[in-house]
Amino acid sequence: MVLFLLTVVSCSHSQSSEKKKVVGHVEAEKPRFRIVPPRTPLQNNDSDTLTLHVIDSAIEKFRAKWLIGGLSLAIAKDGRLVYAKGFGYANQEKREAMTPQHRFRIASVSKLITAAAIMQMAEQGKLKLTDKVFGASGILSDSLYLNAKDKRVYQIEIRHLLQHTGGWKNAFRADPMFIPLEVAAYMRTKPPIDLDVIIRFMLSQKMLAEPGEFFDYSNFGYCLLGRVIEKVSGQSYERYVQENLLAPLGIRQMQIGNNRYEEQLPNEVTYYDHSGASLKPDISGSGNKVSRPYGGTDVKMLGAAGGWIASSVELLRLTLSLDGMATVPDILSQESIRQMTCNSGNWVQDSTRCLEIGWRYCNPQEWVRTGYFGGTHAVICRRSDGITWVLLTNQSSWRGPYFSFEVLPEMERILSAVQIFPQRDLFGREILP
Repeated sequence: MVLFLLTVVSCSHSQSSEKKKVVGHVEAEKPRFRIVPPRTPLQNNDSDTLTLHVIDSAIEKFRAKWLIGGLSLAIAKDGRLVYAKGFGYANQEKREAMTPQHRFRIASVSKLITAAAIMQMAEQGKLKLTDKVFGASGILSDSLYLNAKDKRVYQIEIRHLLQHTGGWKNAFRADPMFIPLEVAAYMRTKPPIDLDVIIRFMLSQKMLAEPGEFFDYSNFGYCLLGRVIEKVSGQSYERYVQENLLAPLGIRQMQIGNNRYEEQLPNEVTYYDHSGASLKPDISGSGNKVSRPYGGTDVKMLGAAGGWIASSVELLRLTLSLDGMATVPDILSQESIRQMTCNSGNWVQDSTRCLEIGWRYCNPQEWVRTGYFGGTHAVICRRSDGITWVLLTNQSSWRGPYFSFEVLPEMERILSAVQIFPQRDLFGREILP
């Protein structure tokens, strides 16, 4: 991760704009900003300030309590990056200290990225959320998608995949994306398998409900959205997102990760499962038992549903561009953001459950997105008071996906102890005239 330098475009305007009255967490109107290219690396000590030392000590205690080897935390106030630090080790064996530049698997936080890319395509007229996904008149019209056992498949629309209401049930009482060996055996295919095999398998299954009627969290559905992006754009999913969603925001270090330790990417952390975690059969079908972080989960195949790696700072930058607030220009329209966050009546038929798009849950106080694999946790929280934070770990807790329920109240307690946030901006964005 890198520090952005501040450039004043109009001296007289900028100097007056920087005079802000601060009362607790409330500040006067901010000037507009434009992101400029990265210059120098952001280090832990760049966040050192007396008013935020309470965060340092509290995070260290929290990390020790839950036996988390390393984590990264980035915090923004009113669009300004005010804090970015790594704690513990990026690699425990090498005693490599964690920094804001380190990148982590973000698991299901990837769904927010995919959802934003789809909404952007819809705004540009490249697709409609009501477009059919499968069939001769659908977006995915290749032969792979034309022989579904249950013809209700051909009623599935883009919005159903975004909202986890495609109508499928998880096979064998488990998410099909996490049981590749069972799917391979059922399809009489030698592992390792790819997403095409998972698709053929799911299209051979009977659906649970009509599309749009039943919520069932679906990694598979978001993997299909990755295929939709590829078909509409003519590019790979990863390349399209990098060029059209991330690069315009100055984000250049996010990419799809790999499965094996020896395939680690530059500045990527090493992942550790919690103490006592059981081994899993290798996804390669070798018969060996391996750790969940390395060979027990097909991270790369999850792609659009869970495959991205990112630093906390770049992930925070993306979140600020989707937060619906005026402090940082959003990459999507206000209407798209309302649709994603349940402010446009996204309800399950005959139900009171709101259907977020990309986010895990949204309410008037906070929007939250979480992610979990063996070896990593990721939590994003956008708060109505202008505070947004991202916390990533390179070690999983015995609490599994429920660890986020420990992180969220702890971060609320920590942030409530901060009396005032500094006026600095570690993003170093440029003030526009």
